[in-house]
Amino acid sequence: MGSKVKATLVWISTLILYPNMVAGASEELSKINLPTPETAIAASMYDLHMFVMWVCLAIFIGVFGTMLYS
Repeated sequence: MGSKVKATLVWISTLILYPNMVAGASEELSKINLPTPETAIAASMYDLHMFVMWVCLAIFIGVFGTMLYS
């Protein structure tokens, strides 16, 4: 087979297989998150957890953005 045919087959198979892999992974990843809090204390702890995670993400983006820029 020519290289164009191989490249086309790889491209088509990627377009067909990738959405299926992502859909399967997203179903499994949804089970990893924390369960829904049932008490007021658990809800406040969950909110604190999410706030700290967003702060960590902002720090991560700032640090690595600075590293890549310099």
